[in-house]
Amino acid sequence: MRSRVIFHPKYRTVGLGSRLVRESVRVQGCSHVEMIAVMAQYNPFAERAGMTLVQITEPHRSIVQAIENLKIMGFNPVKMTLQKYSQEFLRRLDREQLRFLRQILLAVNTVYYKRLSRVGKPYVKWTEF
Repeated sequence: MRSRVIFHPKYRTVGLGSRLVRESVRVQGCSHVEMIAVMAQYNPFAERAGMTLVQITEPHRSIVQAIENLKIMGFNPVKMTLQKYSQEFLRRLDREQLRFLRQILLAVNTVYYKRLSRVGKPYVKWTEF
C-alpha cells in the first residue's frame, strides 16, 4: 500500500501521526513496514509509534545534480510523480531541450536506472533506458 499523509499545522504535535501509524499497522496486520518520511527527521512520530529507525539515506549526488538541472529547465521536482505534469512538460520542450534533458538523465548513476525505467530489470541497456 502506498499513501501520503499530511497534517494541517494546527493538528501537529498532538500525537496524531504516531497514532495513525500504530492503528494503520494494527489494521493491516503487518509485522513491519517501510516508511519514507522526510519530516520525521524533525518530528520522530514513527519512533513514538513503536517503529525502529533502520536507515537514513541521502540521495546520490548524480540525482541531486539532475534535479538541479531540471529546475534550470523550469521543471518543478515537487510534481515529479505527477504523470500528467511530466507529460505536459515534455510536450513543451523543443529538440535542443529534449537533447539536454536526455543528457541530464544519462548522467544519473546507473544504479538508479531501474527506478527510472519501466523495464523492471536491475540493469538496463542504453536503448532500454
